[in-house]
Amino acid sequence: SAASTFSLGHTNVLIDTYSDGVYEKYIGASNKQNLTNFVYLVCNSKNKIFEDTNIKKAISLALDREKIAEFSFISYAKPTYTPFHPNYYKVKDYDTSQINYNPDLANKVLDSIGYSDINPQYNFRHNDGKILEFDLIVNKDNAFKLSAAQLIKEQLAEVSIYINIKLLSQDD
Repeated sequence: SAASTFSLGHTNVLIDTYSDGVYEKYIGASNKQNLTNFVYLVCNSKNKIFEDTNIKKAISLALDREKIAEFSFISYAKPTYTPFHPNYYKVKDYDTSQINYNPDLANKVLDSIGYSDINPQYNFRHNDGKILEFDLIVNKDNAFKLSAAQLIKEQLAEVSIYINIKLLSQDD
């Protein structure tokens, strides 16, 4: 387990980063502390599909980070739109209105760049026969990340983007 226990005099401290994908419930007094661990989605810049920044913008608009944090990480995560913790003073007043969850705008962005054709049988977008799909690699040993990957797949399917979830261990 990623949980590490320490005995400090008469005080017992438990630190759990949830990095192993396991949630353990302990009974006793608790105090939540903000950690700076990140779970993030990175687009492979070598994949031609991501050459158009509007694809990445549409993906960002189609993801409901609040729901992912609440359901996949049992409310122990804070959604963010930057590579910084949302409580970091430099980004506290950062305007995220252009990138907040907005599947309608995601659809408009995809339509505007030519991915307006949707296969009625499979519900995925294509442009001149090129299917809008990609692989999402996730650590198969982490239940939190597996849950997040499934939610991401479902949310992107709402805007007709198809993803394949590829399960790998941390050692792969």
